[in-house]
Amino acid sequence: MSNTVVIPGGRDVRATRDTANDTATPETLVVACPPHPLQGGSRHDRRLQAIAESVTEAGADCLRIDYGAYDAGRGECVDVKRAVEWAGARAECVGLVGYSFGATVALCAAARGVTDTPVVDGVVALAPPSRLPIAAGTDDTRAGETAPALEADDHGVDGREDTEWSAVAALSTLADSDCAVDVAYGTRDSTVETGPVVEAARAAGGAVVDVDADHGFTGRLDEVADVVVDAVDRWR
Repeated sequence: MSNTVVIPGGRDVRATRDTANDTATPETLVVACPPHPLQGGSRHDRRLQAIAESVTEAGADCLRIDYGAYDAGRGECVDVKRAVEWAGARAECVGLVGYSFGATVALCAAARGVTDTPVVDGVVALAPPSRLPIAAGTDDTRAGETAPALEADDHGVDGREDTEWSAVAALSTLADSDCAVDVAYGTRDSTVETGPVVEAARAAGGAVVDVDADHGFTGRLDEVADVVVDAVDRWR
C-alpha cells in the first residue's frame, strides 16, 4: 500500500510512503533519495521503486521523497534531514538509501547526523559521485525559483567548506559513528567516478558491493534491491 506524504519544513517536499503492512508504527522505515532532479530524478525513479518493492516485501516501510526547489545539494540535504525527522517520529529504526546524486546527498545528510540530529542507523549509497554540485562551485545554478532561506536550526548546512559536500569526507565522519554504511557501484559505470568513494568506504570499514552493470544498474535492479534489503536486515 502507498500513500502521499508532505514533509514539514520550509521547502516543498513530497513523498510516497510504501508500507509493508497496516501498522502506523513500523519497526523500520527507509528514506529513499532520488537522483539529480535536473536530469529527471524523482521519487518515481525505477531504482527507487524496485527498492521500495523489495524493502516492503522484507517487512520494512519505504519513504521515497522528491526534493524541494533545486539547490545543488545544499537544500536537498535539508530535505533529507526533515524526512529522517519525520520517519524517526514513526519508526524505531531509520535508514537512508540514495542513487547517484541522491546517494551522495544521503551520505552527507547521514554524516551531519553524527554531530547533529537526527542520527540514522544506516545508509546505502548506490553509484555515488564523489561530491555534490555545490562543492564544484555550481550552487547558483538553480532551477526555477531560488530555494527559500534555510531555517535557523539548519545553519550548519549552509556556508560549509567544499569538503563538507564530499562523499569521501562524509564516509570519514561516518567511520567514527554507529551508522552502518554500504556502497554499491557498477563496474562498467562511465557516468561518474566512483573510485574515490569506493576506496573511502573500504577504508571506513563499510560494506562495498561491485555489480557488473552500468551507472543505472541496467538489468541488475533485483541485485541492487537485494543489497539494500541485506543492509536493512543488519540495521534492525
